[in-house]
Amino acid sequence: MSSVKVPAQDIDLIKMASVTRTFLRAIWRQRVDVLKPAMLLAVVALAWVLVRPPEYVSVMRVIPYRGGANITGGLAGLAGLAGVRLPSGGAEQTITADLYPIVAASLDYRVAVAEAPLSFPSLGMSATFSEYFQSLYAPLDRRLIRLITPQRSGVIEKPGERHRPSPQVAHADSKRQHPYYTRDYLNLLGSLQERLVVSYDRKTSVITISSQMPDPYAAADLTSIASQLLMDRIIQYESRKASETFTFVQRLQRETKIQVEKLQADITAFSEKNRQPLSLRASLDLNRLQREYDIATEVYQQYSRELEQARIKMNQDTPIFTVIDRATVPAVRAGPRRSVIILVCFLAGALIGLGWVGIRSARQRTTEAHS
Repeated sequence: MSSVKVPAQDIDLIKMASVTRTFLRAIWRQRVDVLKPAMLLAVVALAWVLVRPPEYVSVMRVIPYRGGANITGGLAGLAGLAGVRLPSGGAEQTITADLYPIVAASLDYRVAVAEAPLSFPSLGMSATFSEYFQSLYAPLDRRLIRLITPQRSGVIEKPGERHRPSPQVAHADSKRQHPYYTRDYLNLLGSLQERLVVSYDRKTSVITISSQMPDPYAAADLTSIASQLLMDRIIQYESRKASETFTFVQRLQRETKIQVEKLQADITAFSEKNRQPLSLRASLDLNRLQREYDIATEVYQQYSRELEQARIKMNQDTPIFTVIDRATVPAVRAGPRRSVIILVCFLAGALIGLGWVGIRSARQRTTEAHS
């Protein structure tokens, strides 16, 4: 009688199916052990999302507009004749829209935003970003004191404020009085950078400012204040740049005026010294002085026109920001996503339980095989 030869591949599949059935039976018998870590993590996640305050996001969108031409661009030819080299690339020296997120990430800007007052009507208080989060994440003993200490209307009580170091302290031995920030305050500014996001869309040229806060009114205030401070800083920089351009052109105009007056005096003195008829050399010298005088006069007139343009531009707000979406009080919380967090923790606990049951079943089979 001939025996049927089973392929090795079929044997492996049969063995794998047998192991799988054994593993599934072990899981079903020990399903309570699988559900224990899943339920434990789900309960912990539920307690965490209930204790954690909700988060609200407020968004504001603006479009920057930049106009005007380079003031000193038309002076290059005439200034070159006068021996003066003007700065080039004026358009490249402005702050473009894609640099706004970098400005928003600067330390001075974050300090200004962190120290701006925000309203918390849902909590019945008003405070800055730094005061609110320093009070929220204060040590346990201070938080207990804060609960039993009466609060002044509209101001967060900060127990032990006399002993709390100031976030900004100047070095006493420094000639320039460089600002100094504590490590806690820098961590607070890092939290602000995570909660306040400034982005730029190259396709639409839209600047988006979004902020996340535990209070919806505070989120709207933070977005509005951060947007206003950002626009003010850009306008201040551009105004300072226009003022520097005005001062620069004004200085060149004065220097050219002195040169014109000097050449005019030289021509007058030369004419009085050399009477008619003029020699060939004297005639050439007089023509040279006259040409220099004409060029200097033309440059001076051009400087005067450009100076008026610079004076007009100095009174303009550049760039101009058009608000397309104002900051509003969010009605729906953005986080935490409680159902997603609980589901993820439940699945993670179930995986842990499955791994533990699988390891225990494998040990039992190994022990039975050796015995």
